[in-house]
Amino acid sequence: MKADALNDNVLIRDFRRSDLNDLLRLLPVCNAEEFEATGFDPDHVRGMVNRWFGWGGRFLLGLLRLFGKRPLKFLTAETDGKLVGTTIVEDRGKWSSISVVMVDPDFRRRGIATRLMTCALEYVRQRGKVRAVLGVLSTNVPAMDMYVRLGFRAFENSICFVGETGSFVAPEDVDGVVIRPFRK
Repeated sequence: MKADALNDNVLIRDFRRSDLNDLLRLLPVCNAEEFEATGFDPDHVRGMVNRWFGWGGRFLLGLLRLFGKRPLKFLTAETDGKLVGTTIVEDRGKWSSISVVMVDPDFRRRGIATRLMTCALEYVRQRGKVRAVLGVLSTNVPAMDMYVRLGFRAFENSICFVGETGSFVAPEDVDGVVIRPFRK
C-alpha cells in the first residue's frame, strides 16, 4: 500500500478511555528494548489512565482548561478503528516535551509517525511555545532521521544506566564502568 493512500485512512485524534486495551497491547510491542530494562507493568498504566479519566482527573483538567492551561495532550493514530500509534505533548512552561512517539510495527514506514509528530508540533505552535524537546534512543535511527527532517537537532547525548537492586555496590574505580546497550 502506498504511504499516501494509508495516510488518508489515518485519523489523528485525542486519546479516549476506550483506547486503553489497544494502548496496553501497543506499549510492550513498540517499547520492547526499553521494557527489557524497566519492565512493563500494565496495571500501573491502567491505573494512570483510570485516574486521568476518573472524576478527580476530569475535574482537575477541566479546572485547568478554564484558566487556559492544558498540561497534557495525548494524541493517537487510528486506522480502520484500530489504535496504531500515539504521542504525548506535555506543557513545560515556555516549551513542550514530546514523548511516547510510537507506531505499531505492522504500520511503520507509512508516514504515521510523521503525521503524529506534525500534529503534535502544530499543537505546540498553537499553544505559543518557543521550543519542543524530545528524547530518542541512540539505536532508533529511523526515528532520529524523521526528527531531523521535521527540524529537530541533537542537543545532548544521554546514557541510561541499568542496575539490579541486589547488585548495587560502590565501585572503587569508575574508569572501569562498561556501558552496554539494552539488548541481550
